[in-house]
Amino acid sequence: MRAILMLSAYCLVLLIDGLSAQRQPPVYAGARVRVSAPGEGYRGLIGTVSGYDGETIGITPDNQHTSVWVPLTSVTRLQESRGQKGNTRKGAFIGLVVGGALCAAVGAATYQECVDEPGGRWDCFMVPQSTGEQAALGGLAGVIIGAGIGALIGASSKTDRWEEVPLDRLRVSFAPQRDGRFTLGFTFAF
Repeated sequence: MRAILMLSAYCLVLLIDGLSAQRQPPVYAGARVRVSAPGEGYRGLIGTVSGYDGETIGITPDNQHTSVWVPLTSVTRLQESRGQKGNTRKGAFIGLVVGGALCAAVGAATYQECVDEPGGRWDCFMVPQSTGEQAALGGLAGVIIGAGIGALIGASSKTDRWEEVPLDRLRVSFAPQRDGRFTLGFTFAF
């Protein structure tokens, strides 16, 4: 009886494995993907899908003409590009910080004390009265100019938006145990 149960479980595993081998490809030819397969030496491989044969996926890396075939069993992470996005906010923030800090430092370094001349000149009224004021005014100007320049640069810099692709929704395992029994396991990812 035990042998019949083990044989039945093994046949069930083979049946499910055969059905899962007939599944649709995780991504279709022409899709832009990023693949990680550390065992194969492909960490963060970016390219275009050139084919799929059920067990391996063909990827043509950017700026190359030949495809690399990576076994799906060794792939630890597969992501598909869902278009590109601009980096306007990121660029504005970086420009704000860099421009503000740089202009504040220049303002503090170039401060010169204003000396009132006799005779009632009032031109020191419009000039910063301390190194701190000069640095603050320079920093304010740098923040405004830096954020604007950073936003323009960020808007012209495009990056991919990546989405995770599930590799295998159903995995079946059939493993012997130390005490002579077998374990049948199912894992379903959604």
